[in-house]
Amino acid sequence: MNSYKRLTRDDRLTIASMKLFNPYQCRIAEQIGCSQSAISQELARNSIEEEYDPQTAQDLADSRKIQRSKPILDDKETVEFIKEHLKKRRSPEQTKKTRRQATEMKVLNWQTPEEAFEKELALNSS
Repeated sequence: MNSYKRLTRDDRLTIASMKLFNPYQCRIAEQIGCSQSAISQELARNSIEEEYDPQTAQDLADSRKIQRSKPILDDKETVEFIKEHLKKRRSPEQTKKTRRQATEMKVLNWQTPEEAFEKELALNSS
């Protein structure tokens, strides 16, 4: 039907007000310009005890967006490790497994988790 779009704060206000007077999801979807399924998912995800509050819905959506954001690779050692494995044409799964094993070996070689943490801090600060 329509192309994918994220619901905005204004869309959520429209959903809340129309839901009070017109419970038909298809009408709400037409007004906003999205699919009926998007409205259904929005109400299912962001309603608390069958009550839809647009501010709560926006807060929940924002928190999910933050949780799914990709981590930034600012660790030079990790970036170099990935580059080397890409040159060797290894898959992301192989690279991840090898990196995890290498990291676990470092931790096992240190005496305590505290020492491992201190050593990792020292490596990252230099």
